[in-house]
Amino acid sequence: MGSTAAAHVTVLDQPSSNVQQNPPRRSGNYGPSFWDFNYFQSLNSEYTNERYLRRLSELKVEVKKMLVQEKELTVEELELVDDLQKLGISYHFEDEINQMLGCLYEQKYGGGKNNSDSEGKERDLYSAALEFRLLRQHGFSVPQGEKTLDLAREFATNFLQKNPNQKIDENLSSLVCHALEFPIHWRAQRPNARWFIDAYERRSDVKWWKQTRMAEKLPFARDRLVEAYTWSTGYLPRPEQAYARMMSTKINALTTVLDDTFDVYGTLEELQLFTDAVQRWDMEAIEKLPEYMQICYLAAYNVVNEMAYDVLAQQGFLAIPQLRKSVTYGLIFTPN
Repeated sequence: MGSTAAAHVTVLDQPSSNVQQNPPRRSGNYGPSFWDFNYFQSLNSEYTNERYLRRLSELKVEVKKMLVQEKELTVEELELVDDLQKLGISYHFEDEINQMLGCLYEQKYGGGKNNSDSEGKERDLYSAALEFRLLRQHGFSVPQGEKTLDLAREFATNFLQKNPNQKIDENLSSLVCHALEFPIHWRAQRPNARWFIDAYERRSDVKWWKQTRMAEKLPFARDRLVEAYTWSTGYLPRPEQAYARMMSTKINALTTVLDDTFDVYGTLEELQLFTDAVQRWDMEAIEKLPEYMQICYLAAYNVVNEMAYDVLAQQGFLAIPQLRKSVTYGLIFTPN
């Protein structure tokens, strides 16, 4: 998503009241959104009834049994952990995975030992890389050996790119192409399309966005709610982070609209008035703004109050001053 307006706006002390009537406007020539909200709303998931939930519980028990270790960890078990992560369901088995990797770490790296119990055992590059990545992803302090890893990556990438037609099965070929396109640590944790659609249609973001009428009233701005939600899922992927994901989506969508307002559409006098209104942060300031800016201001004002109400109701803490300050700095300018 585009950067905020912080890098492009100078905040002036005295906003001018002489707003030019019918000023010349520019256009960013943004295309329409690729996403159709009506299509998302028409989709239904059949996997929410009791039969599927019961089967889900049974499968979770089976997987937990597979993760319980009574012997030395094998590459196949590490691959199981990796598969669970790639499927976006590893959070169901956090305790078992952490226990498994904790035992592996203590055996090979704990107590000041340097892989002492593995001396004399040959390990191929694949298993060593898989072990290293999983341990690092789960917060274990493992020696990097960055230069060696860089050499290994360069060797593997060059070999795979120069031998695209080698005789390997279709599934492995697909994995190779996927890895060459983007490394796994560059991808969002849960890119599965079906999961995204189900998660997306449960959110109230679409309803909120339509109620603001910004896409209708501000045609010069980019309509990027779905992209904002996708970005939020990249760093807030877990089910228990649904509220944070929803609020982040709203802030990101607002930031995009304000970015276009400052960069493309607003005049200098209008932007001065808007900046002053946001810094004052009261409803009286809205009266001095042009209609399209009133919509932006009111949407940001309501989002902050909504977040403050939820924090007060759930945690007993009045967060309006902190939220107002954060949103003001994030949407309009960055302090020195």
